[in-house]
Formats: sequence, C-alpha cells, structure tokens
Amino acid sequence: MTYHSMLLRAQKSVRQPERPGAAGSYRLPELSLVERKWPTLAAGQVLLKVLSVSICGTDVHALQTDGEGYSCSSVPATHWESGIQFGHEVAARVVALGPGVGGFAKGDYVTADSLVPCRRGDCRLCRTSRWNACPRAYLLGFQADGVFGEFAVLPATSIHSIDPLIARYGLATAQRMASLAEPLGVALHAFHQACRWLDAEAPSVLVLGGGPIGLFLAWKARLSGSPKVMIVEPNPRRAAFARMVSDLVVHPDQFDARCSQDVFGIGPDVVFDACGQAQMNAVLRLIAPGGVIATMARTGQHVCIATDTVITSGQAIVGVRGHVGHVPRAVDMLATSDIDPEMFITRNLDGMSQLRAMLCEPNRLGDELKVSCRIFGGLRPYSC
Repeated sequence: MTYHSMLLRAQKSVRQPERPGAAGSYRLPELSLVERKWPTLAAGQVLLKVLSVSICGTDVHALQTDGEGYSCSSVPATHWESGIQFGHEVAARVVALGPGVGGFAKGDYVTADSLVPCRRGDCRLCRTSRWNACPRAYLLGFQADGVFGEFAVLPATSIHSIDPLIARYGLATAQRMASLAEPLGVALHAFHQACRWLDAEAPSVLVLGGGPIGLFLAWKARLSGSPKVMIVEPNPRRAAFARMVSDLVVHPDQFDARCSQDVFGIGPDVVFDACGQAQMNAVLRLIAPGGVIATMARTGQHVCIATDTVITSGQAIVGVRGHVGHVPRAVDMLATSDIDPEMFITRNLDGMSQLRAMLCEPNRLGDELKVSCRIFGGLRPYSC
C-alpha cells in the first residue's frame, strides 16, 4: 500500500566559507510528488491523515536559491540528499496509534508542533520544560519527514486537539484555521520570552515585519493590553492587514529614531525582529532602557553590536526559536478571537499539485500572508 508525498531533494555540498543550515549544505533544492510505502509506526508515534496544510516563510526560503544555487535558508537541514517529506504546518486526523500512545484516539482532529524536542530525562532543558532550546530538537520537513503528503507520522507528544476550533467554527473552517496554530505559537512563545525578561505583561511593542508572525505578535500584544503597538512593513497589502491589529503602521522609509520617539517616548519596551532585516545597533538605539530585542528571523548573518550601549542601558537581545508548549494556547486564542482568524489566510489551494506549483514559484508568495491547501479529498492528477 502506498500514499502520495511531496518530497524535497537537494544536492549535498560543503560550502566554503562555512554557512549555517541548509545555506551551507544543500544546492539546487527541488520538489517532486511521489508514491511512498505505507509507514510502520514505532512506539510513541501516530499516523495522521493530512487534511490541510499551509506554507511557511521558512518553506519558501528553503526553495529559494542564491547565485551559487545554494538554498537561501539558514535553518538546520539533514537528509535532503535522499529526500524528505516537506512541510510542517498542518491540520489532520488521527488514523492509527503506535505502541504506548495514550491521550488520543482514532478519529481525533489535531494540529502539531513542528519542532520536536528530545524530551529525554538527561536533557536539562527538556527536564525544566524549556523544550524550544533543546539542543537535540529537530524540525519537521527540514531534518525529518514533515506533513506535505496524504499521511504523516509524528510523535504523539507533538500533536494537539483542535476541538475548540471545531466547536466554534465547524470542521471545514477549523481545518483551515488549525494550520495557523503553529506560527501563532511561535509568536506566543516570543511574546512570553520578552515579557519574562521585562517582568511585564503588557509592554509597548515595535514589530519589524508585517508577515504572519509579525501580525500575530501585534495581535497578541493588543490582546494583552499593550499601550502602544507599532508595525514597520513596506508591502502595501500586508500593511493593510497590519492596521487591523496595531495602532500604527509605518513604511521603513518613514521610520527613524524621531518617529519612534513620537510614538513611544523613550522607546518601545520590546522590539520584535520578525523580518531579519534589522540593523542591530540602530535598533538598540531605539528601545527603552531595560528593553529587549527579541529576534526570531533566521538570516545567517553575523552581527557586531555596541556592547557599551547594551551595558549602559541594561538591554537584552533574546533569540527565540520554536513554539513547543504554546500551540494549545494558540488553538484557544484562535477559537476565542474577537476577529476572524481566516483573514490571515489570503489564498486557498486544492491538492498537492497546486501546492507544488505554488512552492515551485516562491517569489509569487511575496504578497500573501498564509496560503492554505486542502490535501485529502483535493488531490488532482499529476505526473511525477
């Protein structure tokens, strides 16, 4: 028995000088639609029937290439030379349980974490629930098989019920929304990390980048009672969405220290770098004393900072990875929202052929927020 899968393959290569992640290891990435053998479940695993997926910016960067043909993604990557099932944002139904799995039953509707920590007793970080910093954690679709297929195998510890979404919106709509829970979880984790550093629940917030993560950060800040929420975003379409979840949206050409002072006074408490284009020293001059820069946009770049500024102002730069522990909260937030979460889905696709066609032209995705694709029941004819 076989099932259809979207496989990512690339040429293994060692790049000099060394670059992080896929950008230093893989050239000429390509996607193909293939038939794979029916999986065998190991202990602790579940088999999911994939209902809906969405495209992440990380997926797009993986497929984009530079002048030498290397992937533009600095995310850690393995197994691309032999082929790996791509993708990591999903809504699915449980169809089989591996040995030792409890807490779920066949037929349950779920979404999933895309970052899988080791959860081993000898891991100090997992033992203290700091799963997102686990050094053994791996990313679905980049370091292990992901979810762009008719079926996917995941650890049971990584799946979460979407019943709250179904109860409010019905199954069809809940399936589309459920794949938003993973990127929203990233934003919730970043917001939590910043607030923990600041010892504040409602900081003033500046978000650099109005993509899905940036919009989710602004949305969370507004719901938390932040006194000021500002987004810097150049794309007119994304800026229009940003105005729905923030107090002010500014084009980068109009944004400078004077603009920041006019809005925040001595500066925002936290700057979320959700675009990876920020000049770190310039941002350090913007934030308030005691403030924090939370950065989550991987670019592979090396940054030199003015350490005296950081020391004098008591500022912090916090790196944020993942969402583990926050996806259930994201599901609840989507289910209880005072705005329609479907506004974040700007394009709907039907079947893996359409999904592959869109991914094979990644530059077409520049204006989109979330592109959602129905998988099961939406498979169209294709040739591999």
